[in-house]
Amino acid sequence: MTDARITSQAISLTPLSPLHIGCGEDYEPTNYVIHQNVLYSFDSAVVPMDTAMRKDLLAAVCSGSIPSVAKFFQDKAEFFRIFSEHALPICSHCVERHRLMVNEEETKNQNKIARTTYCATNDGNVYYIPGSAVKGVIHTALLNRVNAGEPHDEEDDLDKKILGGTFSNSPMRFLKVADFLPTGSVPSRIIMAKRFYKNNVNKRGGLRMPFEILERGAVRPFLGSFGLTPPNVKQRSSYVYGSVEEIFRDLNAYYTPILKKEIENYARISAGRAWSSAVLQLLQKLSEDIQRNRIAIIRIGKNVGAESIVLKGNVASINKIKGKTSTITEWRIFEANEILPFGWCLVECTDDPIREAVKSFCSQQPETPVIDLTDLFAQRKAILQEVRRKEAEAIRRSQLSPEKLLIEDMVQKIKTSAGDLKPGSELYNEAWNFLQTALSWSVDLQIEVAHELGPVAKAKNMYQGKRAKELKTVFRTLRQEN
Repeated sequence: MTDARITSQAISLTPLSPLHIGCGEDYEPTNYVIHQNVLYSFDSAVVPMDTAMRKDLLAAVCSGSIPSVAKFFQDKAEFFRIFSEHALPICSHCVERHRLMVNEEETKNQNKIARTTYCATNDGNVYYIPGSAVKGVIHTALLNRVNAGEPHDEEDDLDKKILGGTFSNSPMRFLKVADFLPTGSVPSRIIMAKRFYKNNVNKRGGLRMPFEILERGAVRPFLGSFGLTPPNVKQRSSYVYGSVEEIFRDLNAYYTPILKKEIENYARISAGRAWSSAVLQLLQKLSEDIQRNRIAIIRIGKNVGAESIVLKGNVASINKIKGKTSTITEWRIFEANEILPFGWCLVECTDDPIREAVKSFCSQQPETPVIDLTDLFAQRKAILQEVRRKEAEAIRRSQLSPEKLLIEDMVQKIKTSAGDLKPGSELYNEAWNFLQTALSWSVDLQIEVAHELGPVAKAKNMYQGKRAKELKTVFRTLRQEN
């Protein structure tokens, strides 16, 4: 039963930079193929492979070589992509790594690609932003405000020390954050990210990894909600949020300075200036809304850096024992002409009209196509229907006697033959021998042979020449007319 005291506010989320929220799953090179710079993921267990394909797959698996298995699927990309559950563009770096694996059996890279959060539906996979991810950044912002820069030991329970309680005693339990579901098609792609040294903007670290990301460029592509419950007298706490504006106030106080520093860092990188300039202009246009706490800046997901979870006073908000409060490297998305950070987003009250500044920012971002699988779904449906038909037919035939199977096969052969069936031809002789054999069967089967083959023999003009009279006699005998 819904608590009548809960105040619910619809909230929209707009990515300002690529977003990746890990879900613990990867695209494996044995469950995807790449076709024309698009990755198509599928479940091989549901693909109706024929006997020859299964034999080839078994041979690849038995070789013990992942590249051999990946090559098996990639060589048949046109077929397997029909059964894709999801498809999205993939960057040239990842395409080349995959090509080296399947064509040159490069084993250095396993070509696993970290997936972002999604849910499976009958119409394919759908992205979403977990409410827990957004609630986590609100929690960090609240800790930061209440703590006000006070130092803490690494072992301290910050919720208990700062907010006065954990779990049932935490003020955060009065805030419910729903999952942010898509309002339409969400642009996404596969990118390559690398570690860069912060103190040397042109120096890259050695590690690089591919990620599935939700791309910037769509206006309010996700919709969620905040549910605010006032505490009762016994639970009253000055730290319980009473309005969305209070939440936005803490988020802006914490994340806006971090974003401004990020903008400064990227402005020093030639490939990062376009993004930093666009975001700076957006912040300037939204400054009044940010000051009024009608809009908020957040950073969510993976690869956002330790600084995005550190409180004033250099206190790590999570992983207190082993956690770091700063790093010398950070993950950046790199492409031919652009370098981007992870995870920056805007959250707004959906009741507010869409701001022109946000629309303008999104329209200026590179367009990322959303792959339409409608045609492939139609092809898959047709193939699966034919597979089911053949399976049902196989079951039906398995229940027939050997004689009835021979009748069906002979009728089908004659029906599908080209032109008239003339005496002396190979198929005519085969049909004649079959009729002679049928004369030794039971009366019921003989009658069935005459009933099934008689009209076909007439349609194929088998009553020709010297055999015409003999053929008529055979059919009369089968019909038990003699």
